[in-house]
Amino acid sequence: MRTSLVVAGGLALVSVLAAPASSQCVSLGTPGQNGCGLDPTSVPSISCAGSPNVGNAAFQVVGGTPCVFAGSILLVGLCASPPVPVTGPFGTNAFCNPGPAGCTAYVDLNVVAVLLGIPTPAGVAFPLPVPNDPSILGAKVCAQEVITCALFVGVCIAVTNGISITIEP
Repeated sequence: MRTSLVVAGGLALVSVLAAPASSQCVSLGTPGQNGCGLDPTSVPSISCAGSPNVGNAAFQVVGGTPCVFAGSILLVGLCASPPVPVTGPFGTNAFCNPGPAGCTAYVDLNVVAVLLGIPTPAGVAFPLPVPNDPSILGAKVCAQEVITCALFVGVCIAVTNGISITIEP
């Protein structure tokens, strides 16, 4: 009897850890894009693939590409508090649609790492292996993808939503 309880409890634990807990990966805001010529009709969101648990070498952030000729980077760093509108040489949201889906930076741009993505059939994967170091429990970072689309009328810039990632056991 005791063995079946341990096995059942172990299976329950494995099923809980198989998908990221909502408190570990929290979506922040909405994607935004600029208003040039043939801009993308929609900007993809980013999300966690796997759980950001200590020692999970396979953890990654996944995103998409809104156009065929695209390049993307992932910004990872401290979370901006509060989030700030993207600004440019012509004022607030000069690079992105100033509407409700305008560009907002959820990553503190003063303390940031830039990662290149790996193209996949479904979009872009950004590996973020979590070290097997218990001292990072509870650490929190934010991530956000920036996409440039090369079009025959110019270059469009899109910014995904942000995600807040908390490292758990």
